[in-house]
Amino acid sequence: MINLNSRQKDLIKMMINEVDYKTMSYYSALIKVSPRTLYTDVQKINDYLKDFNIQIEKKPRVGIKLNGSIENRMKAIETSNDKNSCNKEYSSDERQLEIMRLLLVNEKTISYQMLSENFWVSKTSISKDIENIESLLNENTVKIESDKKGTRIVGSESQKQYTLKIYTEELLTKKNIVNEKDFLKYAPIILKEVYPENIVDIIFNEVTNFEKTLNSPLTYYYLKSLIITLIVFIFRLSKMHHIKFKKSFIFEEIKSLETYFIAKSTLENISRRLNIITNNEDIDYLNKQLIAHCIKPEFSCIEQTDMYESIVKEAISEMSQIMNINLKSDKKLYEGLLFHIVPMIYRLHIGIRIENPLLNEIKEQYSVTFNATWYVMSKVSEKLNIILNEDEVAFIMVHFQAGIDRNAQVKKILIVCPTGIGSSELIANKIKRFLPSKDIIEVVPIRKIYENNTKNVDLIISSVELEIKNKPIIYVSPLVSNEDLKNISQIYADIFIDTNKFKLTDIEDKKEFKYINKLIGEDFIFTNCKFKNKEECLTYIIDEFTKKSMINNGFKESIMEREKLGSTSLDSAVAIPHALPSTVKKSVIGIMTLDSCIKWSGKNINTVILICISENDIKNVKNILSEVYDIVESKDKVEKIFKGKSRKEIFDELGGF
Repeated sequence: MINLNSRQKDLIKMMINEVDYKTMSYYSALIKVSPRTLYTDVQKINDYLKDFNIQIEKKPRVGIKLNGSIENRMKAIETSNDKNSCNKEYSSDERQLEIMRLLLVNEKTISYQMLSENFWVSKTSISKDIENIESLLNENTVKIESDKKGTRIVGSESQKQYTLKIYTEELLTKKNIVNEKDFLKYAPIILKEVYPENIVDIIFNEVTNFEKTLNSPLTYYYLKSLIITLIVFIFRLSKMHHIKFKKSFIFEEIKSLETYFIAKSTLENISRRLNIITNNEDIDYLNKQLIAHCIKPEFSCIEQTDMYESIVKEAISEMSQIMNINLKSDKKLYEGLLFHIVPMIYRLHIGIRIENPLLNEIKEQYSVTFNATWYVMSKVSEKLNIILNEDEVAFIMVHFQAGIDRNAQVKKILIVCPTGIGSSELIANKIKRFLPSKDIIEVVPIRKIYENNTKNVDLIISSVELEIKNKPIIYVSPLVSNEDLKNISQIYADIFIDTNKFKLTDIEDKKEFKYINKLIGEDFIFTNCKFKNKEECLTYIIDEFTKKSMINNGFKESIMEREKLGSTSLDSAVAIPHALPSTVKKSVIGIMTLDSCIKWSGKNINTVILICISENDIKNVKNILSEVYDIVESKDKVEKIFKGKSRKEIFDELGGF
């Protein structure tokens, strides 16, 4: 006799009382499975019903109906419920899914005896079920552990959530959910049998909102995976379980800030509706999941954006000038900034502050780009009548930094070697490991250098003397020693990465400051001052600048406002306050050394460098900031340049005019 599972028996019971045809969708909604699964069930049920002279009739585009006498129908039901004729209430697949649910969702400690009694099968069958479940596990999942107390799962929270995702995927697969249409229609019904209904409904709703808000439809794979991931994540949060993970390098972390707002607002919305407690690590985890599932901010029709478009374009133009790289045609940067700035203005106007989780790292590792962004956005804040804070500046910087990275030009590098091609390639491969993979590197003989125009060549590496001018050349030994490789790396960085272009023909022990030396005058250097706090220091310098007519109205206010936005003090015992370009008549740098340290935003400071850059010199912001940060990068360097030095000595040290 064919054995039916509980779902198939339920279908027979429902159809017995129906006199008309009903669609597959009608029954699938009641039983909470897809029509595809029901088609398979109907075939099996019909094989079972042959012995009772009844059958399920299928009529295309109409539905299904159970045909046969009422006596035979009841006999079929009675027989199917008779445990002597049908011991299996569950198929083996259903049984294994139920065991997984007990272990993973309910986190029960179970015994083979208990399972054997519940499912009316032998312990041997249960043992095989556990083996099949274990075959789904790996090093990233939980482990199943058994002892005298019973069988349970063990593992970290990350492993538990990953295993729950595997279980949920398996559940949907066994229910024949194989396409997006079935998933959206029937998965919520199936998943509510396992997870709380409100969590399932909220997650489906949130992911649907992602697609609408971001104007970015997800492929079925990402859609399904993201919904399952979020249901599991929120389900575990509702039980007060949080994932802990190590943060990556800062240059990897800042890439995730584009979606940080989406993650934060999503989690806040969900936690509010479900009354669950979340923390910053939960936001970080959700953010990483959004990125992994290709959720990213895309520009969509935001009302009243016309007024902001010119502002964004102007900001991009200014940053292009400052960073000496053309960002104007970067559509992704333009749309990303517009997408960010519109809600940012709303947040600032109503007083909502969102903390940037990487603010300190950004200020330290991307100090030049961060401060360049502050200069660019200072104009925007004036036009829009908003007060920017450091968190928002850091978020905007991420967009600019991503644009800079995208638009960094590929370098064309020639390796000149007089030896045979074989040895040349050997040398080239050795060198390539020390240069960026994006660069174009070509090995050429000497004659080819002279036969062709080297106008578009960025760098030449040669083991022989060349008669070429106006092109940077790195000379190496014929076999390229380790010292040569270090030299190549250093000079490459100086030429293409460091803003102070490295001169191969003029290496001096003393550092040249080509930009700030033009802004430093002895009249603006104040040494061994006796002030007690930040306010006294700034007031003195500002008064001196005012006497010399270096500033416009609002100068002092802009400096003090900048201090409110966030700390300008550094670990090297230096503070670097700065003013809005619009308040500066002529670019100048003021320097003050103190006879003893004072507290400046929580840090001990003994040197103050006030940066004042006028709008006429905005194009040099990057270079000026780079040189300033080069000076203040360490306490040792600061002490060497400033400690115990007179006004004249500091002036000479920095090469002022």
